[in-house]
Amino acid sequence: MMPWWIRNWITFHSFIFIAKGEAGNPFLGGTDPYFRGTIDWDHIDKDHQFAEGIRRIKEGLMEEPLLWIKWMMVGKLNVFFKTMWVGPYPYSVPVWYANTLIHLHTFLIALGNIGMFIFGIRKPAIHYLMVAFLMFLSIHLMFIPVDRYVYGMLPFLMLASAYLITQTIYLVRNAWTTSLLQRRGI
Repeated sequence: MMPWWIRNWITFHSFIFIAKGEAGNPFLGGTDPYFRGTIDWDHIDKDHQFAEGIRRIKEGLMEEPLLWIKWMMVGKLNVFFKTMWVGPYPYSVPVWYANTLIHLHTFLIALGNIGMFIFGIRKPAIHYLMVAFLMFLSIHLMFIPVDRYVYGMLPFLMLASAYLITQTIYLVRNAWTTSLLQRRGI
């Protein structure tokens, strides 16, 4: 968020934490579970949108706790990682190619998460990568989950995927070499 805050300070000559409300507060936007259209943007004071978001979360947790907990813990993650924002690109390529990209995206997301989970505790470098990723993710989970906002998290997942792939290659290579040496009686 720091680069965004600096840009806002330079451009608008004031500190803007989230938004001023012209396009809607992203924090308030994140308080509409599963995008059911429960926010009446026309009747919300633009100067108090953050406070309205806090009120909606408190009210939602009191009235429908399972829905709101599921939305905050699982629903937003699904929006972030199950869809891939590519703008109008899928409409300009063959369908099979667009589908291949979606499957590759899903595969790399899963591989990155598995890599961070497996090696995050045992390897300090991956541990730091995992902590940075989780901090980034936790900040984004407070706001409206828009799939294009996941792009800042993809490098973390790509590095974890690459690490997992290289460790798998090393494991297979060592098993193959050991097997060959044992066959030769060495």
